[in-house]
Amino acid sequence: MSENIDKLAHLLNLNSYQSNRLKAHCDRYDFSCLQKRGGVLYAPYKSRGIFAWIVGMMFGVRADLIGQNKMLLRAQRRIRFCANGYHCVRIGKYTYYANSNGDALTHDEFVRGVNRQN
Repeated sequence: MSENIDKLAHLLNLNSYQSNRLKAHCDRYDFSCLQKRGGVLYAPYKSRGIFAWIVGMMFGVRADLIGQNKMLLRAQRRIRFCANGYHCVRIGKYTYYANSNGDALTHDEFVRGVNRQN
């Protein structure tokens, strides 16, 4: 399994922290749905059983966001990605905004960063 993860890490251009995180928890993640957005790796969990699949369809799949050198989000649902690597997640009645490094932002900074032209 480790050889396949190394090949996948090379294809997705992952750094050593991200690939080591995948190797350490290879039974947790659904490798067919891994996505790299900016510098952030979106790693959804495997669904185990029909009940978990139904809950995933209704409320979204739990996923981790693995940054360049730290875990940004763990087991969150409904993570929304925007331009330039920015992402946000709604937890309860609050929405948390972050840039591609995982630094917390205000709503105004988030909107300015998303609308910035490269």
